[in-house]
Amino acid sequence: MNAPLYTYNLFSYDVGLVIAMVIGFFFGFLLERAGLGNPRKLTDIFYFEDFTVLKVMFSAIVTSSIGLWILSKTGSINLKDVLVVPTYLWPQLIGGFILGIGFVIGGYCPGTAVVGMSSGRFDALIFVMGLMLGIWLFAEGYPYIKGFYLSGYMSDMSLDKWLGITRGMVILAITLLAFIAFWGAEKIDK
Repeated sequence: MNAPLYTYNLFSYDVGLVIAMVIGFFFGFLLERAGLGNPRKLTDIFYFEDFTVLKVMFSAIVTSSIGLWILSKTGSINLKDVLVVPTYLWPQLIGGFILGIGFVIGGYCPGTAVVGMSSGRFDALIFVMGLMLGIWLFAEGYPYIKGFYLSGYMSDMSLDKWLGITRGMVILAITLLAFIAFWGAEKIDK
C-alpha cells in the first residue's frame, strides 16, 4: 500500500476531513497533556528555565523526518506526492520574525493558542481573536503587499537541496543536533 492514502483514492474527501479532525484532536490533547497550553511553559524557553518546547519540537521533527525517510526508502511513500510549500525567502523570514515576536509577547503560537483556548484559558481566546484579526488584515491588505509576498521565490527548497547533500545526511545532522540540544537542556536544568 502506498501513501499518502488520499492521493490513491483509498477514501473520500469527507473521510479525509474526519481523519484530519481525529488526528488534530489527539495532537491537541497531547500538547495539552505536555503542558503546552500554558503560555508560561511556552515562554520559559526564552528564559532558559524550561525546555519542554525544545524537546517536543525536536522530537516531532526527528520522528517525522526519520519516519518519512524510512517509508520512502521502503517504497511505502513517494515523497514527490508530499506537498512541500514553496519557499518565498523574504516574506517567510519577516513572517517568522513576526510570529516569534507574537510568541514572546502573547505566550502562544497559533496551535498552542487553540489548545489553550480549548482548555478554557481566556488569554488564549484573546490571542486567537488577535490571530483572526491578523488573518483578516492580511487578506484585506494582500493586493497591496502581493509583490512582497511573492518575493524571494526559491521553488520547493529543502535543506538537502540548499546544502547539496543527501536527505539522509540532513536527517542525521538534525538528529545529532537534537541529541546535543537535549544534552545541553539537561545540563542547564541541573
